[in-house]
Amino acid sequence: MIKKEKRRNSLIILLFLIGIFIVKLLWVYYFTSEDSPDIRNGQLDLSDYTLAKEEPFTLDGEWSFSPYQLYDDHPAKNTVPIKVPSHWNTTLNPSSKEAYGYGSYYLTITVAPSNQLYTLYFPSVRSAATVFVNGEKLYQAGQVATTKASYEADNIPFTVSFKAPDGQIHIAVDVANYLDPRGGGIVRSVKFGANSEVFSAINVANSIQLLTNMVFLTLACLSILLYIIGVRDKRLLYFAGAAFAISIFMSILNEEKILAKLLQLSYTHGFILVNITQLFLAVMLIQLGRIDCSAKCYRYSQYYIYIGALLTLPIVLLPLHLVITMSPIFSAYLGIAFLWLLIRLTYKERHYMQRTLLIRLVITGILHHLLWSVYFMYTGIKVLFFPFDILLPLLLLTALWLKRYHEIYIQKIELTEQLHHANQLKDEFLANTSHELRNPLHSILALTETVMQREKETLSSTSQHNLQLMMAVGKRMRLLLDDLLDMSYLQHGQPKLNAGKVRIQAQINGIMDMLTPIQDAKKLTFHNNIPSFLPAVYADENRVIQILFNLLHNAFKYTEHGNVTIDAYQVDDYIKVTVQDTGIGIDEATLAKIFTPYERSQEAIAMSNGGFGLGLNISRNLALIQGGDLSVHTSPEGSTFTLTLPLYVGEDQQVAAPSPAPVICMDNEATPLSTATSSFTKGRILLIDDDPINLHVIQQILIEDGHEVITSLNGLKALSLVRKHHIDLVICDVMMPRISGYELTKQLRAHYSLTELPILLLTARTQTEDLTTGFKSGANDYVVKPVDITELRVRSNALLTVKKSLQDHLQLEASWLQTQIQPHFFFNTLNTILSLNVIDRNRMDEVLEAFTTFLRSKFKFTHFTQEIPLQEEIDLVKSYLFIEQQRYENRLHVKWQVATTDAFILPLTIQPLVENAIRHSIIKKPEGGTLTIIIREQPTTLHVTIQDDGIGMDQTFADQLLTRNFSSQHGIGLINTNMRLTKKYGEGLQITSALHQGTTITFKLPKNKA
Repeated sequence: MIKKEKRRNSLIILLFLIGIFIVKLLWVYYFTSEDSPDIRNGQLDLSDYTLAKEEPFTLDGEWSFSPYQLYDDHPAKNTVPIKVPSHWNTTLNPSSKEAYGYGSYYLTITVAPSNQLYTLYFPSVRSAATVFVNGEKLYQAGQVATTKASYEADNIPFTVSFKAPDGQIHIAVDVANYLDPRGGGIVRSVKFGANSEVFSAINVANSIQLLTNMVFLTLACLSILLYIIGVRDKRLLYFAGAAFAISIFMSILNEEKILAKLLQLSYTHGFILVNITQLFLAVMLIQLGRIDCSAKCYRYSQYYIYIGALLTLPIVLLPLHLVITMSPIFSAYLGIAFLWLLIRLTYKERHYMQRTLLIRLVITGILHHLLWSVYFMYTGIKVLFFPFDILLPLLLLTALWLKRYHEIYIQKIELTEQLHHANQLKDEFLANTSHELRNPLHSILALTETVMQREKETLSSTSQHNLQLMMAVGKRMRLLLDDLLDMSYLQHGQPKLNAGKVRIQAQINGIMDMLTPIQDAKKLTFHNNIPSFLPAVYADENRVIQILFNLLHNAFKYTEHGNVTIDAYQVDDYIKVTVQDTGIGIDEATLAKIFTPYERSQEAIAMSNGGFGLGLNISRNLALIQGGDLSVHTSPEGSTFTLTLPLYVGEDQQVAAPSPAPVICMDNEATPLSTATSSFTKGRILLIDDDPINLHVIQQILIEDGHEVITSLNGLKALSLVRKHHIDLVICDVMMPRISGYELTKQLRAHYSLTELPILLLTARTQTEDLTTGFKSGANDYVVKPVDITELRVRSNALLTVKKSLQDHLQLEASWLQTQIQPHFFFNTLNTILSLNVIDRNRMDEVLEAFTTFLRSKFKFTHFTQEIPLQEEIDLVKSYLFIEQQRYENRLHVKWQVATTDAFILPLTIQPLVENAIRHSIIKKPEGGTLTIIIREQPTTLHVTIQDDGIGMDQTFADQLLTRNFSSQHGIGLINTNMRLTKKYGEGLQITSALHQGTTITFKLPKNKA
């Protein structure tokens, strides 16, 4: 079957070749067999012809010729007959048959007398000519001369036009040739006729050739364009080069020589261009055939290309007559390349008979045309340009390309469907995998954190570091899983958005609190240039935070030194937010696909330890579905990302405080507590939110539950409000201008513990990193915005219950401390009184009076959060010390350095510290020691110091005294005193101690404050 198919294809090619060959012969015969009168002895009689109606005559025949004489010197002298067209070698130089020399051609034409315009068309005169008609010089091509030194070659087709009113046309053509060794003279047929008819024939020939050239040039340009737009197949470039070379080759070889006339090529440059074009075309054909060939074939073809490169040297270096002599070698080199390409394509496509047939037909047609062109060039036969043997193969080639393109298109559709299905499976797999991995990952992180907390005292520093590293890696993996889930949501439909009024400046502080570790680790500078008066945007707050977090996180991650700057401004109905860094920048290849999923630059991959390249894609999609956009500009100094969001166009509503509210404090202007009504039954809550509407809504919810509510539009004065109004619960929005909820929580936590002042954060973000940042800053709990009423009530009441339980516990402990008198102190005091009754009754009376004062002071106070005059506390301490001095005598020495003041202090603050110093430090020293009580005045505070020189303690142990839990049997008095001072004044006890050197305890009191 295959052999039969091959025979059939070979027969088709043979018939095709025979067909175009016959058509070519008919074409040549038709256009070279005009019925024109014979020319004999340089005479032609056309007086009986109406030239205006006749096609141009070919002036072939016997002209007169004067060897080595020029018409310009001696017209028509010693003439001999010569055949035109032909070279003059035998006539000019009978013995040597050389082509070099000069002479004159003569022809007389007789026509009917008229004023008609006639034209002569000379396609080729080798290789310089001057034309005279009726004694008048009409055209000069090159420089005709009797010596080679004065001669200049030029052989480009030209025309001359004239009139013959008397009916006689005397034509003289001076010709010289000292350059072309093939032959000189009029080597191609000269056409004569009416001016319009001659130019009509010329235009037809030129148009056919231009059309053919345009076809080749179009194919070359299309091939290059396909390669440029992404079809990286070198065969396209080789084909373009071949098509371009064929176009040049035909434009110079054919009779019209369009390119030579257009570029004004000299005789020498024209020949050089023709031969170099032949070699270049051969190399392009070889390159086309080398694709996918064997190593041996590739090596031999490479040698052939080297030969072609060497052949260019004689073309450039040798004299023109030698180059013309070598032209058959260059033509043979091209013919071998054609045959080799035909064999290679046939072998390559042997399994595809139809393709093989089309390729063979294309090669056959082109080879047929080129061989005829070479034949016409060497024989001098003039015939109208024949394009069909080359246009037909081009049509076949186009058909082949269209067929191949159709096959590729069908395959592309099938592959696209397969890829689409595979992409869906990939997305489903990633989404399912992300969901499945989240739960075990959360378990791993929870267990790791539990181990870190539980085994903190026993783990080595290396183990703690490794566990922290494990937590960091796990959190990074959690972010990657969240990105994959967001990507899945975006691809399978737009995620649900809760669009509303969002203030950009309120989001930045909260985001920066989450990025502070990266900023601190790299020592980068952050500039927040967003103006406070920037209008709000209409967007989903949660998604805006997500976008800004991604942009700032990338800026910090890819910036090793310098700064990160964020700015925002209004443009028409949009707000533009820019994030600029001084990082590594973005290369052009990455910039073109930076918002494509899973795309990351090599620099980014080298600098980071994780990430899928999804953050920017997700951020841009989130911006687009909210009516905005995300763009990027980069330079060697860094990158700038610009987020565009639509402007919020709603009316801002100022919410007034409703009359039932017990206390309303707007803009931090607090209403005095004396205005609070008796409706307060549960707790006093400080509510902070920069949005008046949210503030009003949440306030009403809390008031309905019976809480007293103090409100504020920002958190700058939250600390003073807490101290002034004894707040039981703080409810704070995370994203606020100037100071975020995270930062406010940190500042409050510096003065109040989790149980002393519960803090409930309101956040639009539910991402783990956001919640982790909130809890690390010291928050007790959080509620996701938009706020659910039931959830807010449950969580706030739970935190208030914890707060009340702590207060009850502290009050109970204070009462226990108040009533606690150590039995041995009681009995020792009584024994001292009895002993003094015998020894010194006056001293007994003093001790008894001091003991009575001490007991009275101990049982006097009923509420340990109400301050008493400092003097009362000093009197209690003096009574206690007087008793202890009577008991220990010379082992206890007391020094007082007390400034006169009218300050106030919490009850039982100094006495427990004094008692602790005597019992646990001074008396345990065999020789006893000295206790010093110092109260110094400062401009706004009093510094109270209890100092002893007893046995002291290790500073590490001293640091732990104030951190032990309440169930400890040691240090309860210190812990209680420290907590009460911290809650009341914002600062507790400071303990410094050294073993065998004593202990110093200090704290501060505000002056003139009751």
